[in-house]
Amino acid sequence: MPQKKKKAGKKSAGPSEANEKKIEVLKRFYKGYVKRVEEAHDTEIEAVTHAYKSAVREGTPLVHLVLDGVKLHDTEASTSKLAILLTSICETGYNFLSELYIWNVRLEVDDVIALATYLRTRLDIRKLELLGCSIEPSAMDTFTEGLGFNRSINNLKLSFVNLGDEGLRLLALHMANNDILKQLTLHRCGITSASGAVLRCYLPAVALQELNLEGNQLGFKGLEDLAPAFPELEVLKEISLQENGIDVVDPGTMDENKASLSIACEYLKKPTGMKTLNLSFNNIGDDCGEIILACLTERKALGLTSLQVKVGHRMRSELFEAISAAGKPKATAKKKKKGGKKKKKK
Repeated sequence: MPQKKKKAGKKSAGPSEANEKKIEVLKRFYKGYVKRVEEAHDTEIEAVTHAYKSAVREGTPLVHLVLDGVKLHDTEASTSKLAILLTSICETGYNFLSELYIWNVRLEVDDVIALATYLRTRLDIRKLELLGCSIEPSAMDTFTEGLGFNRSINNLKLSFVNLGDEGLRLLALHMANNDILKQLTLHRCGITSASGAVLRCYLPAVALQELNLEGNQLGFKGLEDLAPAFPELEVLKEISLQENGIDVVDPGTMDENKASLSIACEYLKKPTGMKTLNLSFNNIGDDCGEIILACLTERKALGLTSLQVKVGHRMRSELFEAISAAGKPKATAKKKKKGGKKKKKK
């Protein structure tokens, strides 16, 4: 009996076929970008041209772009090179750029406006990193507002950026109730103890899973003001306060520092979704170390979930080891398997 012929249907597009379509869109973007540069009597950003050629040569879409040390204005009166780039991306419908890295760049007001406008409307960008960038203070509100409107970025890094306490306040204000952002990194952004209360209000209202504030200056007072948020955290798993001026260096402030830490530890004795509080690279000392150990010991006695508080080595070695051990979850005993090898009959 002759076999029935299968009905012809549409062939499913393979990976290479899908990439070809994306490359077509990429070429359309680059053509539009070059045209806009020529109209502005400007020059192309070398990193953009290089990334475009590499993507076309490899037959893959351009998904991440690094702008490192780019001078965005040839003259004071010239159009922002960043504005030309981002406008070209939007106008040509290129929506495959998921990661944008801007490193060591001075962002003037018009640059920030262009970036904020881009962020307000894009749904394709997942990661934004500004590293060592200088932002005009007068444009900080515009920048953070653009971030607030964005609903696609899940990883935001603003390290070595001159945010300061006011910049953090604006960021928290505009990004309140954001349920998309999962990782926020603010290394060395000039944040001080004045921001503790801002963080206390902001953190329970968002869906962050990881907050990294390494290299700022929250100090003992900032930690005290932040601490009331700990029992309200449900999804935030790790807060890093490494190298944050939580140091016992002045004997005259010892009692004040111990009082602030004791208040913070009272909140750590309550149920929390947080798993790790990283206080490494702070000079906490023995007295404050004892307060932390007592807190973790009480948590265990209350039957609360494990909480790891990481501290630096500048304390007695046995105290350091005790704090490390106190935060580890209890090892569950393995059940022995029933039965075994039967003895052979003689």
